[in-house]
Amino acid sequence: MVDDIQIMDNKASFAFNELYGDPWHRLGTAVKGNMTISQAMELANVDFIVKKEPIYASVTLGDKEIPVEVDNKVATVAHYANGDLRSLGVVGKTYEVVQNRASLEVAYDIVGAAKGDAYLDTIGALGDGGQLFAYLRLEDLIIDPVGINDTIENGLVISWSHDGTIAMTYLFSNVRVVCRNTLNMAILGAKNVFRAKHTSSVEGRLSQAQAALGVSTQWASSFGNQAEQLLKVDYSEDRFQRVLNKVFPEPAQSTERQQRNTQAVHTQVRGIFSNERNSKNYGSNGWTMYNAIVEYLDHARDDSEDDRLKATMTVGSWVEKKKVHAAAAVLNLV
Repeated sequence: MVDDIQIMDNKASFAFNELYGDPWHRLGTAVKGNMTISQAMELANVDFIVKKEPIYASVTLGDKEIPVEVDNKVATVAHYANGDLRSLGVVGKTYEVVQNRASLEVAYDIVGAAKGDAYLDTIGALGDGGQLFAYLRLEDLIIDPVGINDTIENGLVISWSHDGTIAMTYLFSNVRVVCRNTLNMAILGAKNVFRAKHTSSVEGRLSQAQAALGVSTQWASSFGNQAEQLLKVDYSEDRFQRVLNKVFPEPAQSTERQQRNTQAVHTQVRGIFSNERNSKNYGSNGWTMYNAIVEYLDHARDDSEDDRLKATMTVGSWVEKKKVHAAAAVLNLV
């Protein structure tokens, strides 16, 4: 079938939130609302554990069949809760299995969602079940983009495999993934894609994914509450100046040139504050004060484009720390 959805025991290994519409192939289990990780895995019949098992060749010697273990190769086998087994593929012995739940939990970590929250819109298995995908909806999540706030899409696509054909893949996309064709469309149209081979530890992949996708989950985990608090902060010229003095202070024993440079930065940030992306359309408040500083750091400061991109897309960089400092300075006005 062109959709390539796995069919097991006459049932499609696919589940979806019907509130966003039925998939074109009309397969799978419909759910009224997004799913948690546990719900999604069970409904799509992908709540299995993968183990590496030895492969044996049957060698005939005389009238006997002798099993001989194949060197450097193993089979990946799905172990279902009911005791069923299903071969998924053949891989090298150094291949590292990443379980389905772990792949989805990394996706939740990327966007700062709690593991028990319901954000999965679609999930499914392809072919013989060795390749999987999911689409995680982001509408009610507030994510802090590190320098690329015009590229965060409606959802996070997750793609992974147990047959050695696909690396762990994460990307932001507006393409709702419901089959192999839509998965390919999302990957081809993505601006930033993170891929991790199955030969390195799952540990540490999160920070790599954050850097590749341009988001900070450490920042995102508390950003929603902070955004609400920032909106409640009243604006005044004096208050904004106090924030600017904290975020962009004059160096100790500064020269006249350093003083002029500092004042130029303050003036530039104030100009950004007044543009259509800030107070002009969203009012004068702590949120727009903060966003003016972020826009300056990401796009307007006097550095090369490469330097700005590197600093804003590196998790834990001085730019990210400066943003955290700016939010704290505004909240301290309350």
